[in-house]
Amino acid sequence: NLGDTIENCQMRDNQSYDCEFVLAEQIVQAKRLLYWFVTEITNQNRNVTLYSLGGNHTRMAGNKDKNLEKDSSNIIINEGIRDMIELSNNNRIKIGEVDYKDDSAYFNLDGLNILAIHGDNRPSEPKKLFDSENSMNFNKPVNLILRGHFHNFNISSQNNGGMVITNNCLFGYNPYSIKRLSCNSNASQSLIVVDNGKIDNIKNVDLQIN
Repeated sequence: NLGDTIENCQMRDNQSYDCEFVLAEQIVQAKRLLYWFVTEITNQNRNVTLYSLGGNHTRMAGNKDKNLEKDSSNIIINEGIRDMIELSNNNRIKIGEVDYKDDSAYFNLDGLNILAIHGDNRPSEPKKLFDSENSMNFNKPVNLILRGHFHNFNISSQNNGGMVITNNCLFGYNPYSIKRLSCNSNASQSLIVVDNGKIDNIKNVDLQIN
């Protein structure tokens, strides 16, 4: 989960009038949705490691200039899911470690070094992003960068077989994105199959329901 799990109500002065749910309700529903999703996967005898990031929409103050570092509704969501896992004794679900200050996670999957980020505080151009992450964190080489924030699905190939995949978000579009950004992308998520350290398949899964 690459962020923008909720929409928030406080990001812009006019945004609260267009939100279907207040912030507290959004947090509760997001926690339930994510827990239901990963639980359904484990019901098929599969194990799940959930890396759930925050981002600009999950900042509690809304305005990034007023928000305290790490003060994110994503901590509430993740810790709530962790509690639900313990209460249900579902040992097939694991919560992966997330850097809440930086909204990122670094992990290895079948030989592939993956950096998951939200991306609002990173270079927007894929090549600059890929090169900067590999130059700044040479002790953690990156083969694949997964990012959110831009609300549009995109794949960008990089040097030495690297790749930047931009994932769409769960809540899709809202009146602000339509009026100000001319963006009404459907809600969706990416499905990526990794085999023997290489990406075998990538699919954008449309989740729009209205």
